[in-house]
Amino acid sequence: MALLEDLLWGDLEQAIYGLEVTLVLSLEATGDAIRQWEDEGEERFGDEFSLSAEQVASLDDEWRLAYIARLLHTAAYSYGVSPRASPGRTPDGHVTSPVSWSDQPGSIARLLRGLNDILHGVPPTLDSDARS
Repeated sequence: MALLEDLLWGDLEQAIYGLEVTLVLSLEATGDAIRQWEDEGEERFGDEFSLSAEQVASLDDEWRLAYIARLLHTAAYSYGVSPRASPGRTPDGHVTSPVSWSDQPGSIARLLRGLNDILHGVPPTLDSDARS
């Protein structure tokens, strides 16, 4: 628990929110570029972990954006949320935390939220919709 309490900025909830909103804004910024990678990227380059630094440096802007989109989608899936889900927005346009992005049981997202709940004395829940 000391690790959680000693987090930089001292606020795990804000750190989680910052990570999740950064992820959603990054996914939004890449738009449909993921389609190019899914249509041609793996056949052309292999999976996203196979490209060398030299190959990445030689990508043109269109392929570099497609590659970044692939990496962001992989990060979202690894974190435990669906990058294909639409992010929430407040009436004034601010992005909401993707807590209802179909976070999966056993995911990093669920773990971080559960640790935050424990730190704040909130009983953990398996129902992701209970937090939205």
